Amino acid sequence: MKKRRELKDKPGYKNVFLNDDLTPMLSKLLYECKQMSTVDRVNTTRDGRIQCHMKKASGSTEPAKVDIVETPDDLFDLVLVLTALITQSSGWLT
Repeated sequence: MKKRRELKDKPGYKNVFLNDDLTPMLSKLLYECKQMSTVDRVNTTRDGRIQCHMKKASGSTEPAKVDIVETPDDLFDLVLVLTALITQSSGWLT
């Protein structure tokens, strides 16, 4: 990360875009995150972390939630939390 910043500070490299290579596992996680209907947009960040920007609930004034996915367990936990929230809001648990 430090080297990236040093390169961007050099003259002639200000408009250079550095693309990170994703491992096969992170590439699959990124694909799965993009396929989720509750995700508004997905960004990859430095160090191989995937940021999932969740959609806001209709009429909600709270900012959209951002979850970090680094492993399949993170994605699984995200799906479990979203499933619980959906079932609570639809009244299935009451």
